[in-house]
Amino acid sequence: LFYGSIRENIALGAPYVDAQAVLRAANIAGVTDFLRSHPSGFDWPVGERGMNLSGGQRQAITIARALLLDPQILILDEPTSAMDNNAESTLRKRLKPVLEDRTLILFTHRTSMLQLVDRLVVMEAGKIVADGPKVDILKALKDGKVKTPSRDSGAN
Repeated sequence: LFYGSIRENIALGAPYVDAQAVLRAANIAGVTDFLRSHPSGFDWPVGERGMNLSGGQRQAITIARALLLDPQILILDEPTSAMDNNAESTLRKRLKPVLEDRTLILFTHRTSMLQLVDRLVVMEAGKIVADGPKVDILKALKDGKVKTPSRDSGAN
């Protein structure tokens, strides 16, 4: 995040967007949930690198920024790692309908976020060790049928 308001940080790189677009993205990402309790609302200054906000709040703002222009492909890397369980659950519920007919590339260690995907690619040590439908890959992982370099006796 950059020095400025929450509104400015969401609209970063797209100063032409209207207030409705910012509000829509902020609602989906959960930004409006924590803004309700702050008197400055969207004018709340985030501070340099977002130092006036919690980690989860910073993540919500950057997710809102990613959603702002309604992209067909959304790439999220550990998007909820600093969020509490309630914020993450709310985000998942709000994102699900937005993702219909779109592509989500999600990097995560949180299995709860897998509710948003249909296909899994599992990597270990930079190598793909499993790729396929979510249900099949989760079952293979549970049953120990996915061979990973660390489980493989000949791996370096």
